[in-house]
Amino acid sequence: MQGAKQLGHGIRECGPALRHGPELAEVVAELFSEPLARMTFALFLIFSTPVGFHHQFQDPGIPAGWKLFHTFNSMIISFPSLLTAFTVVASLEVAGRLRGGTGLFGWIRALPWGNPTVSSALLAGLLFMVGGFGGSVNAAYALNSVVHNTAWIHAHFHLTVGSAVALTFMGTAYYLVPKLSGRDLELGLLAKVQPYLWFLGMVLFSFVNHVTGLMGMPRRIFTDTYSGAPQAQMWEGLTSVSALGGVVLFASAGCFVLVMIGTCWPAHASRSRLSNGQSRSAGLREAIRSRSGTSLGSGSRSRSPSLRLPM
Repeated sequence: MQGAKQLGHGIRECGPALRHGPELAEVVAELFSEPLARMTFALFLIFSTPVGFHHQFQDPGIPAGWKLFHTFNSMIISFPSLLTAFTVVASLEVAGRLRGGTGLFGWIRALPWGNPTVSSALLAGLLFMVGGFGGSVNAAYALNSVVHNTAWIHAHFHLTVGSAVALTFMGTAYYLVPKLSGRDLELGLLAKVQPYLWFLGMVLFSFVNHVTGLMGMPRRIFTDTYSGAPQAQMWEGLTSVSALGGVVLFASAGCFVLVMIGTCWPAHASRSRLSNGQSRSAGLREAIRSRSGTSLGSGSRSRSPSLRLPM
């Protein structure tokens, strides 16, 4: 549970941990407020189905009252979203201060940004916050008429599904695949760089498309030049920046695939299992030493009548 240990700690244990120093900073993660998180989850279940209906506000075949109902639902979602942000940030602040962070924002620097599991989740959260603000624009009936079927929409999708979902799943894979396969995570440098490449590529791609969407550039089009129309010339340079972001995203995805192939490749299986077996053997020997009070290979016997090994 190393990834979980590095993320947070229960607030009720914060005081003892700070008194006993940084050795207690690596603890099992707990949310800042579990009751608040449970309430937030319930609110999401009640109001967010189907929250994506606001993308059909311009459909003439849907009654206006039905659209109004989903407008209220979409706006209500902002409340549990802000509660989620508070709970996560508060939990991370406690964890950062337990890791030695000081000052107003020193806890942010103290978080394990070099761990690809942690950095993937944190960077995905940052991108999702921007996507959430864009979703509030989509959910407002009057503003939706301005951005509907423009580049704003796929920019919003890339910040939510393409970042909050995809990047979080990548970070989860960095943690689960080695655990489930019993192998070490290979190509560690690529794994550390990959989330930041994805973040950079998504910033270039999505932020620019939000701007071009406000300028009126449509989505789902083969070409954006419109035979040299003056309005199309205004967003021509920005689309090049968006294309650069796509290249960076493709490179990041390639890094992720290489790390997963390197980790799961059969040639590494025996080596990883051997190292894991040696670690287990070392742990077993240490357990025997601590329980029996003797060293293996010394020929001495413990005075204890029985020895129960940990499972």
